[in-house]
Parts: sequence; C-alpha cells; structure tokens
Amino acid sequence: MVKSELINRSPLRILEKSIQGGVGKGNIGVIASRKGVGKTACLVHEIGMLKLPPQLYLNNEPLSETGKKAILAQPLLSYNILKEYKFPLAICVAVLEQHERENGQGYPRNLTSDKISIYGKIIAVACSYEAATSPRTYKEAKDASEALISILKNENNQYDEMILKALLFSLSFYPIGTFVHLSTGKVAQVIDIGVGDPRFPIVQIYGETGPTGSAKIIGTDANGVKITRPLKKEELKNMLRNKV
Repeated sequence: MVKSELINRSPLRILEKSIQGGVGKGNIGVIASRKGVGKTACLVHEIGMLKLPPQLYLNNEPLSETGKKAILAQPLLSYNILKEYKFPLAICVAVLEQHERENGQGYPRNLTSDKISIYGKIIAVACSYEAATSPRTYKEAKDASEALISILKNENNQYDEMILKALLFSLSFYPIGTFVHLSTGKVAQVIDIGVGDPRFPIVQIYGETGPTGSAKIIGTDANGVKITRPLKKEELKNMLRNKV
C-alpha cells in the first residue's frame, strides 16, 4: 500500500462529506475541527501501516496468527511515529484509540466509553463507515445506505450514540451520490442533505431537465415526494448500461 492509498482510505473523506464542509452545526466536522485535531488524526491514523510488510494487507490469503498480531499493533505503531515527530498529544491519543470501542471490546487497551477521547470515538465511527463502503481484497463494498444503516444499528454498543447521530445528520439516510426510487415512480440521485431531517435529502431527477434545460432538482419531504428505497446494485448497473 502506497502513501496515497492510505490517504484515500482515511476517514477524513467521510468528514468532508458534510454539507457545511466540516463546519456545520451538529455534524462530525465541527466536533473534529477544533484546531484541526480531529481531521489531522483521521488523515494520519494508519501511518503505522508503513512500518508493516505490504503482504499483510495486500494478500488475499487469510492472515496467520503472527500476521493478525502485527495488524493489531498498527495503532501503537502509528502513535509512536506521531509522538516521535512531536504531533500534539491529542492527535497521538486519538490515533492510538482508533480501534477502541464503547463496550470495552476494542484494542489495544480495551478502554470503555468514559476513557476514550472524543477524537478516538470519531475515528472509530468514520473509519468503520469508510471500511464498509470501500472494496477490499476479501470483500465487496457495501453501498452507502446499507453501510450507514449497518453502523447505526450499533450492535454490541460499539459506537458513541452522539457520534452516530452526527454521522447521520452529516450524510442523511441516503448519502450523497446514492440513486433512489421516489414515491412518484421516478429515479433520482441524492445531491445534498436536507434541512433538519436526515430522511429527506435533496435529489436530482434522473434523465429529466427543467424548462430551461437545467437539471431537475427537488426536495423530498414527509408531505410530498418521498424516497421509497435506494436502487439495488444490479438495478443501478442495468440503468447505467442502458444509458450508454
């Protein structure tokens, strides 16, 4: 894995999907933007991977016990690198805590909720969402809505509820870019989050234009046009294939 790939995998890109560019009220970005601590921690959280043999994370084969132990050491490796280069302590600690969980079943220190920093909690949620929506050698990527719903279920109380709510209001139930079926029978693509209610984003009607020839954009709401469900992967493939 090269450095650019580590950056692309960073949960920072999840933070930047906020409608306000990371500074909107109530979203993850505002929590993470205090003097850049959260965003910097997200960007460098896997820097310790550069100390590990590439075959550990690029191999399609199951990891050996030795390999698993090496991967589990990544947060500590990252922490030590950042500490050596005199990064602020808050960033170093957040990176060390990236795989800690609210229920105490994370690693490397098995911390419980009250012992985990706010930035560590943010990385845990954002990184899990990023991992779920990205293809890996051993799994297919989930679509954005499927991944979001899976994380919001918060099985075994892994994540901080406040951070989950922030993620939801930053992305909406139907994250930007998602193709959806509407109650009108039409298909649309989500282009922005709505105001106040994550169930009702702003969409662009697929294949339609307005009177001036510009894209047809509408808001969804409880009393008007609603989203019924996201398109399935096969539906989306067929739709895009037919367009070509």
